[in-house]
Amino acid sequence: YVLHTDLLLSTDIAISNSAHSCVILVFFLMIRRPPRSTLFPYTTLFRSRQLDTDMIKYAGDKRQILLSFTSDPYQPLEEKLKITRAALKILIGHACKITILTKGGRLAQRDFDLLKLSYHSEFATTLTTIDPAESILWEPGAALPAQRLDNLMAAKKMGISTWVSFEPVVDCQAVFRLLEMSHEFVDLYKVGKLNYHKHSASIDWPAFREEIIARLEALGKRYIIKKDLLEA
Repeated sequence: YVLHTDLLLSTDIAISNSAHSCVILVFFLMIRRPPRSTLFPYTTLFRSRQLDTDMIKYAGDKRQILLSFTSDPYQPLEEKLKITRAALKILIGHACKITILTKGGRLAQRDFDLLKLSYHSEFATTLTTIDPAESILWEPGAALPAQRLDNLMAAKKMGISTWVSFEPVVDCQAVFRLLEMSHEFVDLYKVGKLNYHKHSASIDWPAFREEIIARLEALGKRYIIKKDLLEA
């Protein structure tokens, strides 16, 4: 279910809206995205009654509903419009399994009261670097790393399952450090490589794969190594 013309569809059901940007993501499958200055699609494409009707057939479905993959449910406009919060209320009302994946800031914590009501709900974020300046360079518009770590910690304290996406990896040492900083309040790590960017050639992917697996296992953490990293 699309709330914004920026996402086609994930492998399961997807809900999307976006204002954050990332210089290292390339989307091959997407509906035409409006200009950055065009804010109207965010408000005009969402119809709460339509979503409520559409979700009847998915009530109690064990598949994951993801908010979201190639975009973000907590862009700045969400603070005013509360579209994500409205969608969450509908999804929870239909006993849906919900996962939030966001690079947004502390605004995401506003909805933890709802997320904890969803059976097997999950909260996740992407962690790329520790340095705020590097974060702004690689992920302009996204929340700084400290805010994302704070979100994970807050979610875990409320009993919400958490996971982290270390993908794309742009600095191996930063990933190792982020693992050290977050492992006490993160349940699962998903690790992939950097693709479609010249910086990828500067990283020894087999060595990184070996090291990150060793560190994850030493900490007793659950993890998924993405296919591209496994085959690198």
